[in-house]
Amino acid sequence: MATIKCELCGENEFIKRDGMFICQGCGTKYSLDDAKKLIHNDHQKSENQVSVSLQNPVSFYYEDEIGIFMKDKLIISPEGITWKKKTYSLNSISRIRFGGTLHSIIFAFNIFDICTTYTVYFGTDNKLLKINPSKEKYVEIVDNLWKAVSSNIIKMTLAHLNVGKTFPLGDIGIFKLQDLGVEFLDDWNINYNYTLSLLKWEDLNVTWKFGTGSGFLLIYLYTGNKWQDVVCGEFLNDDNIPIYEYLFRLAEKYKPKRLSDLLKISGQL
Repeated sequence: MATIKCELCGENEFIKRDGMFICQGCGTKYSLDDAKKLIHNDHQKSENQVSVSLQNPVSFYYEDEIGIFMKDKLIISPEGITWKKKTYSLNSISRIRFGGTLHSIIFAFNIFDICTTYTVYFGTDNKLLKINPSKEKYVEIVDNLWKAVSSNIIKMTLAHLNVGKTFPLGDIGIFKLQDLGVEFLDDWNINYNYTLSLLKWEDLNVTWKFGTGSGFLLIYLYTGNKWQDVVCGEFLNDDNIPIYEYLFRLAEKYKPKRLSDLLKISGQL
């Protein structure tokens, strides 16, 4: 049986919209030609074939001028990201953020309107760069940025977890990402009347779960008779929250004991 499998996350469920095939696992978009390259026959798979892929998608390229009056050229390609006349290699990009912010604009006679400004950040360990695209350009920039750098950031994150490093999930300071699960810091779990200090990956959707809402990554804790949501991080203002959400989805699907086991599954370790 012929199926299509996403090269980024391994998902085989797609929807077709505006002539593009969109992965239901990670949201990566493929043209018809690129989707044809992903077609394979199930009977040709071996029992040991890798089920998780952390490789870059088939192709990506974006070039446009950003700005209303003073325009800057943005290029996202396999050669790197060029912004404000400087190019950054894809391997140097270690963090991303993106999202929209609602604003109320008050005119004369108490007439007001609501608008949304869109912001995309990408950065190295030492520098964070900001892009303010229009609504029309925002989606395409985020899509190409994800294709360009997400797999490398994911692999770097998993490699660091494998050697014992932890990552704060946002600036709120409630949770930390570690290899065995999500650490619920002691100063906070008492406030939420929760007894577990480590939310293990194998217990995902049993004693805890995750979700998103209003630009935030949320963790839901089961306190015995109800689920209580706790803000984890903000997509726009905290580093790599989209990356961590994606890792949560992989953990939900594959239930690894250690998150870095995904590297072994994909052949990257």
